[in-house]
Amino acid sequence: MFNAPATPKELGMSNKDIIVKKVHGIYIKKFRNLFNTQIDLSDRITLISGHNGTMKSTLIGLFVQNFNSEEKDLFGFDLKTKFGEIFKLSTIYDKEKYEYDLIIQDKNGLDIKIPVYTKPRSKADPSPRIVTGGNTIKDGNLIHNTNFLNLNLNYSQKFRNLL
Repeated sequence: MFNAPATPKELGMSNKDIIVKKVHGIYIKKFRNLFNTQIDLSDRITLISGHNGTMKSTLIGLFVQNFNSEEKDLFGFDLKTKFGEIFKLSTIYDKEKYEYDLIIQDKNGLDIKIPVYTKPRSKADPSPRIVTGGNTIKDGNLIHNTNFLNLNLNYSQKFRNLL
């Protein structure tokens, strides 16, 4: 179990000031049918398994959505998984505001709680989008190398075509 002492705003920082050393886990206040749910990550590898339709990809998407990277993977693609590649939020079913906290550790060993929430893209476009931080102009996604490994046949075929 983790106990993050503060948000970047409470620490007088923005997300762009944080160098992520480790992702501890996530605390979901409300996301679809999950309420007040904590998921801790292992120090090395965390596996998520289950039947179809049990939100495995959604949970992974909630983690990887909050990070950007300038690195490339083995195939030359950006080392960034787009949330929409994993699943899409619906303008019909995802009208409520969803909220969760990403719990990370910075390079100095300080545990930090990064607030994440959904909001409409605009008045003209009500489709929901995920906002990481959002307290200052320098907030947004954190810099940390992450990637979603999907063993789906479509992804396997994509990589086979590259060889």
